[in-house]
Amino acid sequence: PGSPQLSAKIMVDGIECTTVSSSILNVTVVEATANSQKRLVEWALDEDSVLLPSGDPYGAVVWPAAATLARYLVETRSVVGRRIWEVGTGTGMVSIAMATSGAASVLATDYEEIPLKLLKYAAENLNTIPPGVLQTAHWNVCDESQELPSADMMVAADLLYEPITGVALAKLVVRALQNGQTVAIADSPGRAGRLAFLLEV
Repeated sequence: PGSPQLSAKIMVDGIECTTVSSSILNVTVVEATANSQKRLVEWALDEDSVLLPSGDPYGAVVWPAAATLARYLVETRSVVGRRIWEVGTGTGMVSIAMATSGAASVLATDYEEIPLKLLKYAAENLNTIPPGVLQTAHWNVCDESQELPSADMMVAADLLYEPITGVALAKLVVRALQNGQTVAIADSPGRAGRLAFLLEV
């Protein structure tokens, strides 16, 4: 009980998706179906693709650490009244959970447009979020030239999938802490970037 449940199939901007609901978090997000994930991988491998210019098709699915981090933050009431910034939001499970659990504001960021489109669809059509609480923006964790958003807390889930993102996230965590932000990170076991993250911080 309480684990994410797959449900109806829907189309979001030409991508076949399925809804993923969590009764514990009381949120519903959408992720690409298995057939759509194959198409996303093909787009990612196409050097001329304008749909996935980074070559990263993985933000269109829900990853395990997102549900774990969201549940922890909801159960500990860590976000109530706070300004939250999520790095690498993907389908938005963490951001939507924060927006429905009393956060003053949530900025959901990702460096791909497709995950942000899935998040926006879920936020506007499948969840009840107070007006103006949830915003989205493009943010690349590997681009150190970007200014940090104004926030009380930075959160990230399942970003240690490569050593380069592990190093980049570690540097970003240090910057966020120096900027007075609280940081909460969660990741799935066995990720290639975990050691790089730990060695960098």
